[in-house]
Amino acid sequence: MEPLLNVGSKYTVVPVNLNQLKQFDIILFWQNDRPNAHFYWGKHLAGNIKGHMSRSLKYPSDVDLPIKDEYILGIIPIKLKLRHKIIFLWRYYFSKV
Repeated sequence: MEPLLNVGSKYTVVPVNLNQLKQFDIILFWQNDRPNAHFYWGKHLAGNIKGHMSRSLKYPSDVDLPIKDEYILGIIPIKLKLRHKIIFLWRYYFSKV
């Protein structure tokens, strides 16, 4: 999540009701034996795998596996600036071309 989150810094993690997650919330989840933070992108609706989709600010066009409910640890309550949303959306849509 660089440059929004700095590796090695400490952040507050708040429990979250998974039904109240919104796009661009910063979620902390367990993946590959370590905590990871990404933008929440939405519920995974394809196929029979129940979970949630996330996107990295650094590599937004990468498609990560759905995150199961039990692996979401909470949210990091940082208010995203419009600048970060625009940068992310620019990278997401134009890195696919």
